[in-house]
This record gives sequence, structure tokens and C-alpha cells, in this order.
Amino acid sequence: MATQQTQSVQEGAFTLRTKQQALLADFNVLSASGAIPVNVPGRYLITKAGVAALTLAAPATADDGMRLQIISNTANAHTITATGLYQDGAGHVNLATFAAQIGASLTLMALGGKWFVLGTQGVTMS
Repeated sequence: MATQQTQSVQEGAFTLRTKQQALLADFNVLSASGAIPVNVPGRYLITKAGVAALTLAAPATADDGMRLQIISNTANAHTITATGLYQDGAGHVNLATFAAQIGASLTLMALGGKWFVLGTQGVTMS
């Protein structure tokens, strides 16, 4: 039988990068089309009125394990192009297209210079 152990974590024990990595930090706002920073882990909120055409470059191998969560806060079919970089288990490697619904989301993890798709909600990979 497994025993559950708990440890208490002192307040202030987490750095901002640790909080971002754990997807606990404040949202980074994407209010215009353009590049998503690849070296800043965390949660991104798309707020652009109209369709956001976003790009995502390859992560550095030093950033293996870094996570990004991108969430739409507008009812538009946003796109994130990462040509040849997505690994979704189905051969879709170039484009993530969000449904035109608030709450559509994409969760990614950097590994070996690629973006592994950990989860989607209302996002089509192609």
C-alpha cells in the first residue's frame, strides 16, 4: 500500500519562472497578431478583437519541459503557426486553429526543440 506524504511549502518559496512553469502565474496577454515568446513559460490569454495570427518558434533544448498554455478570450478563429514543430501524435505539425469560441485552448510542452501537444479544447491541429 502506498503512503501519501505531504510537505509544507513556505510562502515565497517559488520564483516567478517556477510559478509560470506550473501555470500558476498571471496571464501574459496576446492582444495583437505576432510571435509568442518561446522562452517565457506560462499562460497566455488571446484578447485580440478579430482573428489573431500568431507564430511560435522552436524552443531551445535547454528549455525541455517548459510549458505554454494558450487560451482564447474572444470568439474568433485564431491561428498559431509553428511550421514543422508540433508533435500531436497524429502527424499534424504546422498549424493550430482555434474554434471561434471563448475558452478554446492549447497546452504545449517543449521537448527536443519541438512543441509536444499535451491538450486541446476546441483547437484543430493540421
